[in-house]
Amino acid sequence: MLKDTVSGNTTTVAANAASFTIAPAVAAGSSYNVTVQTQPSSPTESCTVQSGGSGIANSNVTSVVIHCSVSTFTVGGTLTGNTVGTGLTVKDTVSGNTAMVTAGAGSFTITPAVNSGASYNVTITAQPTNPTQNCTVQSGGSGIVGATNVTTVVINCTSTPFTVGGTLTGDTVGTGLTVKDTVSGNTAVVTAGAASFAITPAVKSGASYNVTITAQPTNPTQNCTVQSGGSGIVGAGNVTSVLINCTTTKFTIGGTVTGLVGNTAGLVLQNNGGDNDTITNSGAFTFATPIKSNASYAVTVKTQPSGPTENCVVTGGTGSGSVTNANVTSVTVNCAGSFVYVTNGFDGANGSIAAFTIDPGTNVAGALTPVTGGPVALNDQPVAFALDPSGAFAYVTSYGTNVSNGRRPGVAVAPTTTQVRPKPTFRCRRW
Repeated sequence: MLKDTVSGNTTTVAANAASFTIAPAVAAGSSYNVTVQTQPSSPTESCTVQSGGSGIANSNVTSVVIHCSVSTFTVGGTLTGNTVGTGLTVKDTVSGNTAMVTAGAGSFTITPAVNSGASYNVTITAQPTNPTQNCTVQSGGSGIVGATNVTTVVINCTSTPFTVGGTLTGDTVGTGLTVKDTVSGNTAVVTAGAASFAITPAVKSGASYNVTITAQPTNPTQNCTVQSGGSGIVGAGNVTSVLINCTTTKFTIGGTVTGLVGNTAGLVLQNNGGDNDTITNSGAFTFATPIKSNASYAVTVKTQPSGPTENCVVTGGTGSGSVTNANVTSVTVNCAGSFVYVTNGFDGANGSIAAFTIDPGTNVAGALTPVTGGPVALNDQPVAFALDPSGAFAYVTSYGTNVSNGRRPGVAVAPTTTQVRPKPTFRCRRW
């Protein structure tokens, strides 16, 4: 709206007009002074009197020049959701103007400014990459520029989630391994036999992570450690670089030997057909080579004692099984009470003594097996037999034709190179 401040007359200039006239007319010789009373609002413009704005009207005045320029305003708005990362680029597709949004910013502005009245349409042309995010125009993305800067565009950014995990090396992982990301607090129980793992739920790109072991495998017993890649920042994909190595714990195999007479040519025990342990006295024993948890063991007698000769057996079913989570100490080897001796005064002309091994119950309980080399022939019809506590000597009473000092004749039997048990060789002398 223009106004002649002298006459008080006004006029509203039509949009897009190239000229104007203030009416009604004033008398010739009258003064006039043209001013801009109201600026255009659609679009917003700034109009000023350039020349001829005041003077004496002697004829129609057409020399007043009004200059108008359209105001310019920027297009922008606010950022919501996760803190925006590096690389977000927005564009006004109408003006073609773009803006790189500053990482961490709460708002944005597209420059240069555009004319009031111009249309705008804001789009996303590049997503943030550090962290990886998905940003969308939520509201206010298009419209007409008015009389102020546009600040009503709302862009929401969400950081992309990824899992944290990796691979398992070393021995095949057992049951019960539990891993934890101490930053997010998320945990995962690793499947037995798995070659890889992933901790869920996923965490946002850009988040820190720190993987630790919170529970070791128990079947078999193992010790797992984070070898490399246990901590870092989640990037643009699932973390698969954590390396966990698992080593199965080893335990010894052993037990107790009973009834073994001290000797120099000892008892030899064997585990799993290869690990030998020479035993020289009763008491505890342990094989030198430990074996892994969950592995099988089988203890057998490889070589029987020979000084004196004895028959040792693994008893009670404790000689085989699977290692769990502790040293095996339950294997029992019994070298006592393995033989029975029988006198037979009517075996041939002079009688004999026979020896048998006694099955302790691993096959047929109490079954007798003749000792190789028996029976041993004597010369005077034996009726009774006794061993000294060490098993080194055997004493035999027998019927005989000679009586000395009123006592029943007897025979003392002493071992030669082969001892009494299990294959006695008797040397007899009459008392």
